[in-house]
Amino acid sequence: MPKDIDTELGVERKKHAVSIPGTSEPVKSFWQKLVSLGVELRGLEPIPLELRITSIFSHYSQKRPWGFFPDMTALGLQDWYRGRHDAWLILLIPSCYTLTLAPLLDMRQWCQLRYVYGKYFNQVISFVGLLGTAIFGIVASVTGGQTLASVNPGTLSIEGGIAIILLVAFFIGFMGYKVLHGFARYAWIPAAFGVVILIGCAGDRLHQQAPSCATGARPWLSLISLTADISFTWGGIIGDYACYMPKKAPRFRLAFYFFPDLVSYSHCL
Repeated sequence: MPKDIDTELGVERKKHAVSIPGTSEPVKSFWQKLVSLGVELRGLEPIPLELRITSIFSHYSQKRPWGFFPDMTALGLQDWYRGRHDAWLILLIPSCYTLTLAPLLDMRQWCQLRYVYGKYFNQVISFVGLLGTAIFGIVASVTGGQTLASVNPGTLSIEGGIAIILLVAFFIGFMGYKVLHGFARYAWIPAAFGVVILIGCAGDRLHQQAPSCATGARPWLSLISLTADISFTWGGIIGDYACYMPKKAPRFRLAFYFFPDLVSYSHCL
């Protein structure tokens, strides 16, 4: 039966069926329709070398909205008596290292954690990471819904704004990493406008930062707990952006492109 490999979706197309590499049974007609619409069906299977053709190593510089995540977290870490620069390093360096492992292992991030923590303990890690990601998504959806409601007073409720944010996020995420990367390529533009507006409204107060005065074990334990939670959340997604890159992808370049874009907003603020 004739077949060819779809390099965008990571599936094998046959004349009468669609199958996923690593499985023996053809995918049902329902999944065939999803594949024809561009939905990515790859799950836990390692990605074959012939599909790993992504060579745009600098596409992390196009995901500038992620910069808000460590920046706002670093602001929160000041409550644990640490300076912002220390908080940035604690959050960013492990993420940069984890990113460079994906091209070498050709697996999604949760698959990597499976071999690091073992079969059973990884279930706990996966649950905690999934819970942290879900909470972060809920908070982001509520914040986005409130923003939409505030710019449309009297015409759009907060619940309606939350529903719009969730539907848009579901549609983008459901279409696979090709669509997600395309969206992230330009999503930094409205985020940049938001930073400019923020600096214009609160620029005279941005210099007010809490001094670093960590004493005792309590602030350090609190910081470690919060950092572990953030690492679990990042562990489920960061390597997914590089798993379609070839095995010889330059690790230093990946970390170099990724690190400054995460701290760019922080330095602006």
